[in-house]
Amino acid sequence: MTSSNKITVIRGDTHTLHLTFRANDELLDLTGAIVFLTVKQDLNDPDTLAQISKSIGNIPNPTLGVVDIELTEDDTSVAGEYWYDIQLKQASSSVQSSLKGKFIIEQDVTLRVS
Repeated sequence: MTSSNKITVIRGDTHTLHLTFRANDELLDLTGAIVFLTVKQDLNDPDTLAQISKSIGNIPNPTLGVVDIELTEDDTSVAGEYWYDIQLKQASSSVQSSLKGKFIIEQDVTLRVS
């Protein structure tokens, strides 16, 4: 779920971030684009120390401007408060940060899965 650019998920859960990209109220054609999600404990950490790092380059139906970023159990395995941003690199090589904010992985209550 998102609220004022804050994303909150539960530790160990899978989660899908559903993003729609627009420019001037028009859906943005994402043909040839890459979407990056980076989640870090400290803003100054190098990307190699990211808690979560995703690159989505094969976008189904790119003309619809929609990208789903799938978070796995491993991605959300460590509860804590992090920083994130989502960047769009268009086919023209221009890069824009579209969202940034706090990324919260809350401790879950139920630990058993079977």
